Amino acid sequence: MFWGTLADRWGRRPMFLACMLVLSLACIGLALVPVNAYWLLMLLRCLQAAGSASTIALGAGVIADIATRSERGGFFGLYSLGPMVGPCLGPVIGGLLADNLGWRAIFWFLCIGSGVCFVAMLLFLPETLRSLVGDGSFMPHPFYRPLLPIIGRSHAGAGDQEKPEKKPFVNPLRLFLSPAVSLLLLFNAVLYAVFYGVTASISTLFVDTYPFLNETDIGLCFLAIGGGMLAGSWLSGKALDKEYQKVKKNLELKCREDPECKIKPEEVTKDENFPIEYARFRTMPIYFSLYIAACIAYGWCLDRKVNLAGPLILQVLSEFLLLIIILMS
Repeated sequence: MFWGTLADRWGRRPMFLACMLVLSLACIGLALVPVNAYWLLMLLRCLQAAGSASTIALGAGVIADIATRSERGGFFGLYSLGPMVGPCLGPVIGGLLADNLGWRAIFWFLCIGSGVCFVAMLLFLPETLRSLVGDGSFMPHPFYRPLLPIIGRSHAGAGDQEKPEKKPFVNPLRLFLSPAVSLLLLFNAVLYAVFYGVTASISTLFVDTYPFLNETDIGLCFLAIGGGMLAGSWLSGKALDKEYQKVKKNLELKCREDPECKIKPEEVTKDENFPIEYARFRTMPIYFSLYIAACIAYGWCLDRKVNLAGPLILQVLSEFLLLIIILMS
């Protein structure tokens, strides 16, 4: 909420760079932290998360800047691949690093990765905030320009749209006063709690249920979750765009056939006319019911110690449904 609010005011690019810098420095501290300073380890982990997790909100802002409402579903589907698959691949990579080089190597690896991202953004990432660059035709201050401008428009000129005014600073905590926002946060919090409950317990539950698995085998079991999210990120974006187009066509048809309709068919996609909530949520009950059933079946399989293929297949199915639900909400 902190970084996102600043990005809406001062731009996406500087906030991305700041987040990557915070993450990289926190990883250096974690790699060097004394083993007897557990409080410092926890403090630096919080600082690390403040830098890394914030990029998810910033990326969503970039997509809102560059994509129209009719195609954002596909963009969000592809974008969500990294944040959701990362926690599934992390245990595999972290296990290999810890076994061969020690636990500190994990944080040096993250430091190098975040440093590479920082340099890549410094070189190539253009500013997308509409109040600064409009539709890409307005030349911003040099501070907001990439060192190697190979992405986006490379010249200033009259754009297709006027540059909006810069937004005033708004206290992000006021969002909690909105019942709709609070309800959505609670709904997503429950979903993420289930996701991390399943992910964090794999190593413990699978050792007890399937004692023939070694540490490497258990690490590979995390890939089932990643596979489900990979499929979900690809198909959910297409499903969202398809639902948008379907609702749009129905509205256009209704406006043409209903003589009392005051909305022109070509104006149904305007914010004040288009029911975006209906387009996103109308299939939600189906996916949510299937997700609950998959989670129950997953727990039953572990309790009954069925063949290993059972819980792995249900992991793929449940995480596939989870990603669709999260993107729709």
